[in-house]
Amino acid sequence: MTICNESMWQKKLAAFLHDPPDKCFNIGKHEESAKEFMSGAEFSDEEERAAILKSVKAADHFSSAAERFVFPKMKCATKYDDQAGSSFIHPLSSSYYIASQNLTQQTDNLHRVLKSAVGGINTNDWRKKFFLYWRRWMENSVTNCAENSEHLAFSPADTRIPDHSIWNHMSVTSALAGCVENGELKPALLLFQLGPVQDFIAQARSTRDLWSGSYLLSWLMAHAMKAISDKIGPDSIIFPNLRGNGIFDLLHKDEIYNTKWQDKNNEKVSTWERMKQEKGKDRVASWLLTPTLPNRFLALVPE
Repeated sequence: MTICNESMWQKKLAAFLHDPPDKCFNIGKHEESAKEFMSGAEFSDEEERAAILKSVKAADHFSSAAERFVFPKMKCATKYDDQAGSSFIHPLSSSYYIASQNLTQQTDNLHRVLKSAVGGINTNDWRKKFFLYWRRWMENSVTNCAENSEHLAFSPADTRIPDHSIWNHMSVTSALAGCVENGELKPALLLFQLGPVQDFIAQARSTRDLWSGSYLLSWLMAHAMKAISDKIGPDSIIFPNLRGNGIFDLLHKDEIYNTKWQDKNNEKVSTWERMKQEKGKDRVASWLLTPTLPNRFLALVPE
């Protein structure tokens, strides 16, 4: 079965865009907002867009069920944008408080930030386009100089229990969209492990040995995950999260990140150069040379 094709990457991108990142600010108009973002990604034909969205509906329902537990109506619900001090609840630590009044006043501006964050992608390759949306949309948005843009990273997928972000929901939905076989959603979990790690690390006799061994393992794991992501996308890796990982990014330097973007000064710069500029000279080395990948990963793959 050939799964690396244009239509699959189109479906994955449509699934990624099925909900707008600013959905929590105006749920009533979120479908209209999603259409805007899809048009910006060159899903311009109304009938084609509707057909693709229909085909990924099952993935949306599946991801929603996986991320949220069933709770009594009107018992646990909350209104994210009407409270004084709405918060994004981190599931493993504590709340992240947001000045909701300022966000409510800035919704139109934040919507414009999201629209411009992926403007100017110079590629007609649907796989590259999907990869760049997955990798850069959130990062481009939150680093914008607009007021409150940094809070876009914490936009919740569900305003009643805001303990997971809309970006996470978008990624899981697009990962599931890559698991459609003959019109049916058939996902499976793949756990890959490389080892034994402890015996390998124990042989280190210096700090250099320890770093080299750790980096070698991370480098091998990055290649193993790339073998999966080349076929069905980087979003399919559930653990560890690959967005922003320097070693994984380095493997796509020439293949994906050579794509040109148009910056604020109307100058074209490659994605790779743009990412390095954002990191700054002092942080590039640590970004690329820190062995942060574990010796196993979990992926959501077609059955």
